[in-house]
Amino acid sequence: MHGLAHGWFISNAFEVISAFGTVGLSLGTTGQLETGGKIIVTILMFLGRVGLLTLVFSLASPARRGEAVYLEEQVMIG
Repeated sequence: MHGLAHGWFISNAFEVISAFGTVGLSLGTTGQLETGGKIIVTILMFLGRVGLLTLVFSLASPARRGEAVYLEEQVMIG
C-alpha cells in the first residue's frame, strides 16, 4: 500500500508542478482526475501563465491615472 500511495503522490505532484510551470508535460493522470481536480489544474495553468506577481499586483491596487511623480537628485560632478 505504501508504494501505491507514493506513486499516486508523485504522479499528482508532477502534474501540479507541470501545470503551474506551463511546461506541457504530463504523465496521463489528468484525465483520471475528478472535476474538482481538473478545475484546480486549470487554475494552476492560468496562474503559471499569467504569473503570480502580475496577478497579485493587478488585483491589489487600482491604477491611478494622471498622477506622475518625478524624482529629483543632486548629482556631484568632478
